[in-house]
Amino acid sequence: AKERDELLVLQLLREACELGLSSIEVPEEFDGLGLDLATGLAVAETMKGCASFGATLGAHNGIGMLPIVYFGNDEQKQTWLPPLAAAEKISCYALTEPGNGSDALWGRTTAVLSEDGSHYVLNGQKQFITNGGWADVAVVFTNIQGKYSALIVDLHTDGVTRGAEEKKMGIRGSSTTGLVFQDVKVPAGNLLGKIGDGPKIALNILYIGRLKLGFATMGSAKKAIDLTLAFMQDRRATRRS
Repeated sequence: AKERDELLVLQLLREACELGLSSIEVPEEFDGLGLDLATGLAVAETMKGCASFGATLGAHNGIGMLPIVYFGNDEQKQTWLPPLAAAEKISCYALTEPGNGSDALWGRTTAVLSEDGSHYVLNGQKQFITNGGWADVAVVFTNIQGKYSALIVDLHTDGVTRGAEEKKMGIRGSSTTGLVFQDVKVPAGNLLGKIGDGPKIALNILYIGRLKLGFATMGSAKKAIDLTLAFMQDRRATRRS
């Protein structure tokens, strides 16, 4: 049942985080290990044999967390990175929208600053969000004053709705849903970088995410070869008369 899958993958995620697998590139002052990208790539390669778990962990400690690591200010890092590194909170990356998957920087989601400047009012829709069904926080890309920007959004805020789980052919133990934002109030301090930094943040994080995905799939390919060789060595053909 999907409920069991959720409990299992989240239990595995938290156990992995207890081993430090989600804090590799988080600076030490924010409860991370402070290691380099090469170490992160090596860990990605070891996440082989279970694509559902790999997708869940990768979306959390990669594209979901690294925007804050690389582009967050000290206050944002102190607020969000320790609980994310410990998997007390789970993250996701909300870029793709219906109708603009291949040109994600043309999203129609909008955020308008309130009159008193205390918060943004976020409206829009995202789709195909890995970890969308159980994430606590998302990096959401949105238009602010006509410029593509990024906000750190608490997904337990009023006005956030999660879509149904996508019926996928594979990685069915992971969560892939849409996210809908209707008049969601996001603190102004949750602006990631500056207004207009959205393309820079989105593309640089995607570059790193795709690099890690390449190492992860290479690890799975190596495992497939190992299993194939083991089968070939152990197989005994039966001659039929």
